[in-house]
Amino acid sequence: METKEEIYDIAIVGASIAGLISAYFLSKTNLKIIILEQKKEIGSPVCCGEAISKKALENLDFSAGSFIDTEVKGFRIYFPNKKYFYVNTGGYILNRDKFEKNVADFLLKKNIKIYLRAKVIDIKKQLENYVIFTDKNKFYSKFLIGADGPVSIVDKILFKNKYILIDAIQFKIKKEFFPYKINEYLNFYYDNLSKYYFWVFEKQNEINIGGAIKEKNELIKFINKYFPMAKLENSYFSRGKIPVSWIKNNLYKENCFLTGDAAGLTNPVSFAGIYSAIISARICAECISMYNSSKNKEYLYNYEKKIKKKLKLPFINFVSKHCYNLPEDILNFIGNYFDGANYRKKDFVKFFKMSLNNHKIYKYIIPLALHRELLRYYGDKIW
Repeated sequence: METKEEIYDIAIVGASIAGLISAYFLSKTNLKIIILEQKKEIGSPVCCGEAISKKALENLDFSAGSFIDTEVKGFRIYFPNKKYFYVNTGGYILNRDKFEKNVADFLLKKNIKIYLRAKVIDIKKQLENYVIFTDKNKFYSKFLIGADGPVSIVDKILFKNKYILIDAIQFKIKKEFFPYKINEYLNFYYDNLSKYYFWVFEKQNEINIGGAIKEKNELIKFINKYFPMAKLENSYFSRGKIPVSWIKNNLYKENCFLTGDAAGLTNPVSFAGIYSAIISARICAECISMYNSSKNKEYLYNYEKKIKKKLKLPFINFVSKHCYNLPEDILNFIGNYFDGANYRKKDFVKFFKMSLNNHKIYKYIIPLALHRELLRYYGDKIW
């Protein structure tokens, strides 16, 4: 089949949040932009808990209010013995599909082309342009933005970063089939059914309930264990991948950028990625815009440095390495210590008395203390 050739200033691979927000900020320039998306529909399927901190929305220069489904006070961390602590750091649960579709509609009105069912199969560098091959069309573009999620074809072909992916699955359960009240918090559960965690987020009309696991049956076991009256009739099931290695080594190369999950920007402690997707999209657009105005390539070279500086959190790699390797008795010790209190609780007498029966806790004091400091000072930046 003969292919059709099209020439652009910027080609964005991926029409999720990172790609759409990049295009939104770049729409203020006079650059010719195209977005290539392999899915058949913008915003679907939703393979995400949809939670976002208030801090994250500050990085948009438009209101996302109409796409906010539910406001939350913060989050709770539950332990195997069902005890928990809570963290107050305000945020929202979005209707992510509507949010993404609305941004896409805005871009179409700005004459930015969005090709659906456009799976990129190869990318080559030809003089000053990238040549992007799909199964039907061939596109030429001076700049290329990889916003194509955890399994990024842009990264695979052009960067070849090494990183780790884990599986995640989720049910969206209609509220009438979930007779439990979550009470304005995001709920996370440590449970031995997952090496990582499960989440339960309450929206107005449905519950997002998922886990960092591979098998659907394991998620059903979790639901039956904690919410035995929940029914999965007419629920929506989705799968996804989460990059957990934190920021990839290489994010920029010869007019090509990686953003969002394609850049490995999912927080390795919370596994949240919307905040960093928006940050990276905005910085990427700013770097290209400033280069377009000045022709100074330093603006392009600084992209990676700016991303790492903006998203850098102290001891994040150390905490992420240890927070999912705690034995169950240590997790239950933490649950019994806090017993429904705020994570800032300081009761040294209680801690000392409890530790007399569990000396193992001292082996984990440093990662636990640093985890607490991360929540204390950067709780709104990890989701």
